[in-house]
Amino acid sequence: MKRKSGGVLFLVFGVIALIASPKTVGEAKNKTALDGPNDTSITLTVQISPVGQITSAAWVANGAVVDSGFWFFLSFDDSGSIVHSPVVGTAKLTLLLVGQDGSTATLQENDHIDLNSQSGSWHVVDGTGAYSTFHGAGRYSIDVQTSPGGRTVTWQLDGHTTFGQP
Repeated sequence: MKRKSGGVLFLVFGVIALIASPKTVGEAKNKTALDGPNDTSITLTVQISPVGQITSAAWVANGAVVDSGFWFFLSFDDSGSIVHSPVVGTAKLTLLLVGQDGSTATLQENDHIDLNSQSGSWHVVDGTGAYSTFHGAGRYSIDVQTSPGGRTVTWQLDGHTTFGQP
């Protein structure tokens, strides 16, 4: 079953956030495949109001990529696993990160969800502008903080990225 709404996803998981921001925009354009795999840390955060509405979604990346911006969900597919199993499920999410100069990176996550945690892997599937030759993959973890003002969900993505031919 596919859903294209970030709000629905937050209701399903009660949690959502992702990616880290790069420090300077133009830096990504200057990397090549000859630079080799580099450690990259991407942090995504999302603010969710007490009634379940997303009020902000930001990302920051450091390491081989230095940039920041906003992000949103392109798709969510749990193939019915979450509905059929309240204890364990899997899902595939596609996220679009928009950088400071308007360049985009599309990431796909493969999630494993149970009652106590959500974790998984991510990889780059596409990019435009400065991210047109962006490649990479890694693992991620999620942290959720709850307050009277709502929830803050933080996805920490760590992995290796390159620019140039794969």
